[in-house]
Amino acid sequence: MFGRILSSSVYTYVCGVYKGSGETLGNIAAQARIFESDMNAWYEELDRIEAEDLINDR
Repeated sequence: MFGRILSSSVYTYVCGVYKGSGETLGNIAAQARIFESDMNAWYEELDRIEAEDLINDR
């Protein structure tokens, strides 16, 4: 299975969250991908809202 490249900073953060939990590295990587995807969706939504505000302020 081919996965997309995961940000090393996100992976490091998620590893810290799961430290001592007994999770496998594969499960931690999967959780990191989910976290990164959710974070990117949040940023995109924030950009959309800001763009709408700029358009409405004109």
